[in-house]
Amino acid sequence: MPIIDAIDLYQDACDNGYAIGAFDTNVGNPDFIMSIFAAAEELDCPVIIQGGAQPLTEFYDITAFGRSIVSLAQGREAKVVLHLNQADNLDQIRTALDAGFNSVMIDASHLPLSENLKITKKAVEIAEVYNAAVEGKLGTMSGREDAKMEVKTVFTNPEEAATFVKETDIDIFAPSVGTVYGQYKEKPKLDIGLLAKLKESLKIGFVIHGASGLTTRDYRSLIENGAIKINVSTAMRTAYLKNIRDVMKKSPDITLPHEITARARGDIKNIVIELMRIFKGQWE
Repeated sequence: MPIIDAIDLYQDACDNGYAIGAFDTNVGNPDFIMSIFAAAEELDCPVIIQGGAQPLTEFYDITAFGRSIVSLAQGREAKVVLHLNQADNLDQIRTALDAGFNSVMIDASHLPLSENLKITKKAVEIAEVYNAAVEGKLGTMSGREDAKMEVKTVFTNPEEAATFVKETDIDIFAPSVGTVYGQYKEKPKLDIGLLAKLKESLKIGFVIHGASGLTTRDYRSLIENGAIKINVSTAMRTAYLKNIRDVMKKSPDITLPHEITARARGDIKNIVIELMRIFKGQWE
């Protein structure tokens, strides 16, 4: 099946009150990719397959990754949106769109608001030619995602958010509401009140970064207050690495990498299935 329309999917999620899981592929790792496809097909749910701009640039290739997912999707039944996460420059955006990505995030949240507005508006102009969706961000989160380290949480300012969304005309918006990148060292302090305030004033779907490790109640609160795209990475990576360590410990003579990671594929698929069910509203 061809890559499905991202803008239509995001609007449908807004209209019907559900979220789509955006699952990271760990720099284009086939174990992650095939597990995500399998989960989406088993549940017949749309899915967002995403890769981080920085690790793809440093360790792989944005174009090669994009073309491989587009090609793979053609022969599968999964309904897939292909998203580039956390691009920090417009060249990465252009490269991704040329390679078949139909959803991109430009992350200029570390810049002053005026500069963030400028670069995000330009990303929207570029993506419009491709009928691709654009995600923008305001506020910062602690922890580490991909090659980026953010050490201090700065919650999104509602007044700035209103200006940002209106002037950039982005399709989806990533606020900072208390989640963190990577593994939680303590219970997250989600500001659901802030998200509710943003939902009341902004007519746009929200993206939640740093969503691994939250409870079903947390996910429900986020979705009921406008979250439509929920990013997941750490939960899958943690299970994957644990499996590899266990196999190497129990069977040190195995020399074929795909045999070492075979069991981990099942665990990744199960994580994706569980979260997909929660994101579409199966709370119990």
